[in-house]
Amino acid sequence: MKGLIRTSPANFFNLKGLNFSDFINKQNQVWDIIINLADYLEKIIIRRQLSKNIQLHSSTAILGNKIRIDADVIISPFSFLDASKGPIWIGKGAKILSGTRIRGPALIGKNCQVNGEIKNSLILDEAHSDHLSNYVGDSIVGRNCRLGCGTILSNRRFDRKTIRIKIKKQNISTGTDRLGAILGDKVKTGCHSLLGPGALIGPDSWIGQQVIVKNEYIEKGRLLVLKQSIRVNKIKL
Repeated sequence: MKGLIRTSPANFFNLKGLNFSDFINKQNQVWDIIINLADYLEKIIIRRQLSKNIQLHSSTAILGNKIRIDADVIISPFSFLDASKGPIWIGKGAKILSGTRIRGPALIGKNCQVNGEIKNSLILDEAHSDHLSNYVGDSIVGRNCRLGCGTILSNRRFDRKTIRIKIKKQNISTGTDRLGAILGDKVKTGCHSLLGPGALIGPDSWIGQQVIVKNEYIEKGRLLVLKQSIRVNKIKL
């Protein structure tokens, strides 16, 4: 589609060395990755595949059989892997911290470190979303991203309408009512930042603490900070 070249996956991610680069390369627009993630995982994960060289704590709850866990993965106590509604793939060397809840379909790349709740999302290699208060829903987190404590990638509008993205003067329909945020490689988010449905963040951008990004496109290498005014008064005791 004319005018949407900036939203192709290649503008957000370095695909070299990714185990699933062929899947990403086939997508026309970057949000198509989330739309088609379930079908992709259903084709490649048909049964439970647990590598011998993993650390899986006995308190971990696993629901469903379409789960692939690669070598050197560490799954800490009281984690919940729910593949009842879609497959889960956890890549080599990933660390799933205590109390993590992963709801399939979901793909966690190599050497990631995650916590909190992850649902129908793709987290690329070396990314960290390692705080219990984080939520990643119907979203993509690029390589080497760092998500601060309390970062929320929300995935639905209140009115459940189709999610649209503002790109300069365009207002583009994604064709889906379930889409969170898409973070390019090396994006960093500050504590309690909120990225709403349809937020597109270009690579190497920093989102400051408590910043809210709505359904808009942020170009590569941008710094977003919250401007606030604080009034300090003396307390009369």
